[in-house]
Amino acid sequence: MPTNIVLDSDARVDRYSRLSASQANMWSACPRMWYYSKVERLVPERPPILFMGTAVEETICRVLKESPSLITANANINIMKSPLDSDGRPDHGDITNWPGIKLIPLDDEEKPKNMDELKSWAKARAKSHFTYCWEKARNEWYKDDNKSGDFNELDEEFSLDMIYNFIEMHLEEIQDFLKSSNEFEIDEWRKGNHMLCNSSPNGFSEKWSGVSQVVSEIEEKVTICEAWEIVRPWFVDPSADKFTQTSTIPEHWFQGEYDLIYRWRGNIHIVDIKASKGNNHRSEDYVHQLRYYAWMWWKCHDESEFVEKLEVWYLGANKKKLIDVPKEENIEEIGMKLLKIYEKLFQTPKEIENYPTEPSALIKFEIGGKKIE
Repeated sequence: MPTNIVLDSDARVDRYSRLSASQANMWSACPRMWYYSKVERLVPERPPILFMGTAVEETICRVLKESPSLITANANINIMKSPLDSDGRPDHGDITNWPGIKLIPLDDEEKPKNMDELKSWAKARAKSHFTYCWEKARNEWYKDDNKSGDFNELDEEFSLDMIYNFIEMHLEEIQDFLKSSNEFEIDEWRKGNHMLCNSSPNGFSEKWSGVSQVVSEIEEKVTICEAWEIVRPWFVDPSADKFTQTSTIPEHWFQGEYDLIYRWRGNIHIVDIKASKGNNHRSEDYVHQLRYYAWMWWKCHDESEFVEKLEVWYLGANKKKLIDVPKEENIEEIGMKLLKIYEKLFQTPKEIENYPTEPSALIKFEIGGKKIE
């Protein structure tokens, strides 16, 4: 499984006392800033742009969850809503509660047959979901006690364009897969025996992959719709409650939430999607965050499975940024660094003098997250 979820009842460290990438980055930026935020609970203003990012990411996850073999371009946006358990997590106990199993596969003439048709389908679905997600974000901003600014000043069209940029990036993954699909065990996948037959949110329980409803029964080669299913990354199920899909290391003191995990190549490719252009100082944080996530993946998989590729996808710039991946010889150093930060933040008396005003140097970036030397 891509995630390592720890229930509160089993936790050795409660969820509010764990380190995260954002906290580690905040402490590195300035220890006093972490103190004011986490000890004094001084909450900064929350401008609309933060909620814009939420709308963009939720729309993306909603589109990824859907299937061009089951859902038409103009279908209702709530078809693939997942059943949840009492903790707000997807409930995989009863496969019959899931929406996918109740859907009738589309006729072949209704399905996309090539990349252009698949792109048109995905953009149409994105536009429908975005309308809902945008208004949801507006309402959440309005109800936030620390809101600032004017939501109406956001560029709604630019936000939708960022989602379209993501679709293009995701379709590049599908194109890469199709170029190498002769090496893929399509027969095993069609039987439901392949590792990529479950665990990515797709409207079916993990106990029922749904492959039988999306396979081609007449084509020998992989179809474009099958490629969509196979390449689908893991992502946070948009039906789930917030922060219920967080991964936690076995020792329970560090946690994080992946954006996308591509696995179709037979290795691990983690992507962080950003609804921005990347031309600000936070691009430095994203580098550290992804390297922390690579370490977290290794920790959660018996310290034996290494991440092959790390990328930030800057949707506002329509650019991908490749991040250096931790190697076997230095991955433990990341854990040691994070453990020291954890001990400093959570096992040190919460007195202001222990958190000095020592801001780090400001690093500037160009569009696309390229560092300005």
